[in-house]
Amino acid sequence: PIGAHIQFEPPAEAMVDRKQQAGFRGPELLQPSRFSKALLYASGCCALLLFGIAVLGPSEALASLGRGFTQVLGGALDPLGRGADNVRALGRLLATAPFLVCAAILSIKMAAFNLLPLAPLNGFQILQAVLVPDAQRAWLDWAVNLGVLVLALILCSYGVALGGVLWFA
Repeated sequence: PIGAHIQFEPPAEAMVDRKQQAGFRGPELLQPSRFSKALLYASGCCALLLFGIAVLGPSEALASLGRGFTQVLGGALDPLGRGADNVRALGRLLATAPFLVCAAILSIKMAAFNLLPLAPLNGFQILQAVLVPDAQRAWLDWAVNLGVLVLALILCSYGVALGGVLWFA
């Protein structure tokens, strides 16, 4: 669920040659369907969410997932306001809640973060697998670069939020 990478497009001729030498026939053995790719990309986020559901229960876990999107984006857009509030709330949670509850909530928030539709994250890969045919991926390089830039800005924004909390504490 964290830091994994799946690549479905191997170098075509080399992979086909190796598969044919091993006795495989047909292109269907080389590529899973778009739906299968999307499920594979979503599996890590689903594992994080299932852990949260097992600990917190379905209603609280799904509500926390929904809040996670607004917390990540809202805190990034307002690092000294909502971002600092998120950092303080995390500190209070870690200081007062049992370990499993903390782990479940953090897992759910990580799932929400990973489901954002930014190029390096699972949300983008899921959308790409479902919506974009393999032949139409020329725009992928600039999308990945833009996604990495947005992620860097989000992380810097939360760095400012953490610095503000520590500075004014």
